[in-house]
Amino acid sequence: MVIWKGWGILAVLMAMAGFVIGMMIESAIYGSSKGILHGWPYTLTLIAAAVGIWFSGKALNKSAGRVLVDPQTNQQFKMGTPHTLFFIPMQYTSFVLGLIAILMLFSK
Repeated sequence: MVIWKGWGILAVLMAMAGFVIGMMIESAIYGSSKGILHGWPYTLTLIAAAVGIWFSGKALNKSAGRVLVDPQTNQQFKMGTPHTLFFIPMQYTSFVLGLIAILMLFSK
């Protein structure tokens, strides 16, 4: 089960796109379709996806933080929807994806 708010699901979609592109690169170069045989295409594309997730998460969460102040009580209210995946801001999920990419490089 995937839990997200706002555009947080975009992190999952970008990671899946990176994995599929890595699969296509491996198939084009090595002609293999028997699973993950060479880790570097996946590492390359997943790190690129992680960079994309970082910058899109920073941009999306920057605009989600409008603060309104009640003039009578001076109480602050944060308006907007945060963009999270599993309750983690979207840009920080890029570190998890980068770690997975590096582990895939050294797994075999």
